Amino acid sequence: MLSETELKKQLDAARQRGRTRIENTPPVLSAEYDATTGRVTVELSNGAKFEFPASRAHGLQGATHAQLAQVEVIGRYGLHWEDLDADLGVPELMDGIFGRQKYDFQTNPTCN
Repeated sequence: MLSETELKKQLDAARQRGRTRIENTPPVLSAEYDATTGRVTVELSNGAKFEFPASRAHGLQGATHAQLAQVEVIGRYGLHWEDLDADLGVPELMDGIFGRQKYDFQTNPTCN
């Protein structure tokens, strides 16, 4: 069991990691699905854009074009598809992580 001092130390460190992430990760401005390419394009506040294949992301496989087009930006870094009950984090997508851990380890064994 952690002492109160050790717990406070760990909480402070976690808060600092969160502040650092916010300072260094530009928020998402917009996201849209392109049915022609099957990709979701994400635009960040720093002007950068990136895209990923919807079929590779957990929770989006087998979805219709109409369902995928309903992507919403949630908070600073989240993508949400209400009809699919699917949520993805943009920083994780940019790291090449497309969903739950089991999927990541199968496709990229260096993800720990």
